[in-house]
Amino acid sequence: MKSNYFINLILITVLAGLYWFINDELTSTTATPPLTNITNEAIHHITISQMNRADIVLKKLKQQWQLITPITARANQNRIKLLLSILTIQPYRQQTIIAGQNLSQFGINKDSTNLVLNDHHFIFGDIEPIEQRRYVQHNNDLYLLEDTISPLLNTSASSFIDNRLIKAQQHITQLTIPHYQQQSLLKQTTSLQLNNGQWQSDSKQSADKLVEIIDNWQQAAALQVIQLDALSSRLQPSPFHVIVQLKEQNESVKLTLHLSKTHFFIINEQTELAYQFPKASYQTLLLPASH
Repeated sequence: MKSNYFINLILITVLAGLYWFINDELTSTTATPPLTNITNEAIHHITISQMNRADIVLKKLKQQWQLITPITARANQNRIKLLLSILTIQPYRQQTIIAGQNLSQFGINKDSTNLVLNDHHFIFGDIEPIEQRRYVQHNNDLYLLEDTISPLLNTSASSFIDNRLIKAQQHITQLTIPHYQQQSLLKQTTSLQLNNGQWQSDSKQSADKLVEIIDNWQQAAALQVIQLDALSSRLQPSPFHVIVQLKEQNESVKLTLHLSKTHFFIINEQTELAYQFPKASYQTLLLPASH
């Protein structure tokens, strides 16, 4: 009887100790300070250096991020926010680097991927095999971080291009689009104009349908954005175009349309970018043929 009593007492003590350890670990993790005290607003220049690839450079111009090299384009603001999240990420472990210490065992060497925010350097190493977190060197310390940033650094420059056709701050005031019929584009077009706050057109479409079309163009976001020269050999010249007039600029924008067996492409030849959409998207951005 006494034997069972002592066994139960030991089990209770072990469980109480385990409970304390878990809660103490959670508390210490929660209390861990962020990796830096730098704010997102302080960063205006980003460089990503990868082995065997040209550097990717992004700059903040008039509060908007732009991709500078190797492509010039409007940057995807959400991806920029993800990059900058490293500033406030909470490390799981931290170790001071001794002068002359060889960090190759952590996957950190001259070929490692580098992220530079202004003049703040972050060098990415291997994944730690037990906790599956990433070794990252910053200043004179080695950190173990949740692996949320590294996958983005190992993508191509085109993945940082804003996939929206129209900037969030811009507004369409006039739109000329072709019609479609039986999964084919037609040369027949319809113009939509904003007059005194109301959308009007030379077609018999309802006012609700016109508003729907404009909203679809305002919110259109491509699956991916591709440099035009990478697609030129696959696409034949197209006679189908869209003319977009924006409130914020004087000149209209001419876009070229390609409808393939699998995708719907909207091409801006001025920026040399092709926006790839699912094939069915043409039915939400264009009008059916009028009879």
